[in-house]
Formats: sequence, C-alpha cells, structure tokens
Amino acid sequence: EQHTAEVPYPSEEEPIGWLELTSYPLKDSSGKISGIIEHVKDITEYKKKVKRITHLTKVLNAIRKVNQLIIHEKNQDILLQKVCDTLIETRGYSTAWIMLFGQHSEYLDSAESGFGKGFTALKKELNHGNFPACVRQALEQARPTEISDPSTTCADCPITDKYSDKGRMTIRLEHAKKVYGVLSVSFGVDITVDEEELSLFEEVAGDIAFAFYSIKTEQERDKAQSELLLKNLVFNVSFSANSIADNQGNLTYVNKAFLDIWGYSNIEEVISRPISDFIRFNHEAIKIVSTLNETGMWEGEYTAFKKDKSTFDAHGLATIIKDKSGNILGYQSSVQDISQKKQTERKLQMSEEKLRNRNEDLSLINSINT
Repeated sequence: EQHTAEVPYPSEEEPIGWLELTSYPLKDSSGKISGIIEHVKDITEYKKKVKRITHLTKVLNAIRKVNQLIIHEKNQDILLQKVCDTLIETRGYSTAWIMLFGQHSEYLDSAESGFGKGFTALKKELNHGNFPACVRQALEQARPTEISDPSTTCADCPITDKYSDKGRMTIRLEHAKKVYGVLSVSFGVDITVDEEELSLFEEVAGDIAFAFYSIKTEQERDKAQSELLLKNLVFNVSFSANSIADNQGNLTYVNKAFLDIWGYSNIEEVISRPISDFIRFNHEAIKIVSTLNETGMWEGEYTAFKKDKSTFDAHGLATIIKDKSGNILGYQSSVQDISQKKQTERKLQMSEEKLRNRNEDLSLINSINT
C-alpha cells in the first residue's frame, strides 16, 4: 500500500524545510513485495503557504472579535485588557500589549496578554518614561514598525531576553491626528509579515484608536452635560435675574427671578424682545452695550423699566458669549433689584445730614451761650 509522510529537515526541533515522502511497494511477478519505491518532494514552500494562511485566518478571526468587543465595551480599562486577550486567544499572535498616553504624551496606562510577570519590568520602564525602541519607532511613522530580530534591535528592552525568538509589530493608535497610544504584538520568527498582514494590523489599530476616541468623546460629552445641568440649575434657581440674549441683543432665555423682578407672568412675554425694552433710559442702554462690545464685560447700575411702567434701581453684571473662534454668540447678564438698598442709603444720608445739622445748631448755641 502507498504510504505518505511529511518530514521536517534537518531536524524536527529546528526545521528549515519539509519533505513529502511517498512510499510504494515493489512487487515481483508472483505479487510478492521485493522492494520499496520512494518519491521525495520538497514541500517547504507549500507548508509555508499553509502556515501563512492559517496564521492570517487566526488574525482575521481576532480582528472580528476585537471589532465586536469595541462595539459593546465602553469601559476603557476593560476594553484595554480584553483587546490584548482577544489578539492572542485565537493564537494569531503570541503576545500583545497596549500603552496609552496622557494629555502630554506621557505614560498613562497599559495592559498585556501573554507575558505574565515578564511584563512587570517593561511597565516599570514605561512609568519612568523610558520607551523601548519599537515604541519610539512607531511614534515616528504612521505605518507599523516590524522588528524581525528583537535581540539586536530591542537590546534596551527588558523583555527581549525572554521573547528574543519572536518577531514584533508595533503601531501607534491614531485617530483624527491624535495619538492615543501604541499597540505591539509578537509572533513566531518563522512567520513572514507581508503587505496583507501589515494592512490588517493597521486596520485593527485604527479600530482600536477609534474606540478610545469614542470613549473619550462620550466621557467629555457626559462631563459637559453634567456641567451644563449644574449651570442651568444655578441659573434657574438664582435669586438674581439671569438672562441670555442673542448677538442682536434680543432675549432668548430668562429665569423665574427675571420675570418676578420685572413683573411678568410668563416667559413668552419677554422672549425675542430687545434688552433695551427693560432699561428706562436709552442712553444707559447704549452705554451698556457699547462697553460690552469694547471690553467684553460691563458692571454697574441703571434704571430698570418694569411691565407696569414703573422703575427700579438695578445693579447688573453682563458678559459677552463667544465661540472658540472669538465670534460673538450673544450676551448673558445677572441683575439684582437694589431699590431697597438705595432707599436705605438715601435714608441714611438724610439721617446723617440731620445729625450734622443738629450738631451745627448745638455748636452755634454753645458759642452764643459762651
């Protein structure tokens, strides 16, 4: 019977190639086996192609799982670890680690899979700002950095001795021109990295970077919403009359205190009306707006004009609202009714005047008596 076997050479421990040995029995005229015919075929290239296809299939499977993970996981710390685990669990890569940067490109956080305790020394160096060669190279270029001989290229890396038999690829995690960190993976040195794998690696790095961007954006949005909610709460419950106007000076929003102080019952009565409608004297309104446009802020007193045509003494603080480009979006102001305060001050002045007059009269009487 025919027998086929695949044999590594020169040894099974360190093969540099493969042979396919096919044996056939040689029979005489009576049908008895008189010898063996062996056919030898070098299948090294075929074995490399099979191994390459198997490796790429595992990598593709890992990328699919990473993409699924990115869709569902919104916790950055958990995502960081699970991405590393996913990249090696399919055996597409031997090890994987990710480092994230802070606001000023300093070390922020990291996760690994496949290293075990061996990663501790590298993490210590990262904490001190000592980045290995693969990271430094990756930060200088957009495409992945491939290292086929870590023992020479990565001599300064504390994990090289333990993983010198593995090739490495490292790439920066970049989205919208912002670098969030780096991703580094290792694989057997018998794996040849071609353009297809580099493209796949770029793809997964881009997906991971986008995930970190999305998480960061969502965190910033949540923070902004919380701050806005707090500002709105303070704006609405304030005892001061708070208002916002557009860049034409027409009111777009006021709080309850504004309605109460000016004597209006609902917000529809004041929305879209110019600020000048609520100031008694036109020259005061012109001065306020002029100062605002010149300096960006105005603070002072003026005579306010109420719904019932009466007036009150007002103290206001107003500022300009601008966008990031410096364009005026509108105005905001906070006003207090200081009529009672002014009345008290006038009464105090009158009392002081009476007391001063009385003292002068007493002084005059004393001078006459003496």
